[in-house]
Amino acid sequence: MEHTELQTPYHCVNPSAIKTFLRQSRAISDDKIPSSLTQRSCGEVLPRMYNEWRKRDDILAFCGAVAGGSLDESLPDNTAQIKTLTSHARDHIEFAKTQNDPRVDSYAARDETALKDLERDSTMQWVRREKLTEEIIRETTVRIIADKCGGLGVDAQQFHRY
Repeated sequence: MEHTELQTPYHCVNPSAIKTFLRQSRAISDDKIPSSLTQRSCGEVLPRMYNEWRKRDDILAFCGAVAGGSLDESLPDNTAQIKTLTSHARDHIEFAKTQNDPRVDSYAARDETALKDLERDSTMQWVRREKLTEEIIRETTVRIIADKCGGLGVDAQQFHRY
């Protein structure tokens, strides 16, 4: 699946396909650096690396925007609360949606809003975790490239622009 096909609100809220893409992208780029990089291949590796990083950044930026927030680490960690949202609550909301009558379920609107808030928080948390993972992976990759391609003037500052 192409990375642009993953840039949908559905995939941001249900990120299994995005996480698979990120894992595969890292496997074909960053993970291969230690074993495949030679002095001769340095010039070829950098553009490919930038391209993979850009794809991953595009997806994470899109999902961060879908969640409607910043990737500020000061956001509360609601993982436990999200996980405890019971199937009963989801069933309750789905039933109320089909009824469209506040007399049937006067709490449906409140429950739907709470679910959307939890989905937004959950999305922001996985995006934040993936961005931190990206930072760690890139720092490691930069270190390896700088060691093996040092004669080419490869500098960590070049990589931190992405």
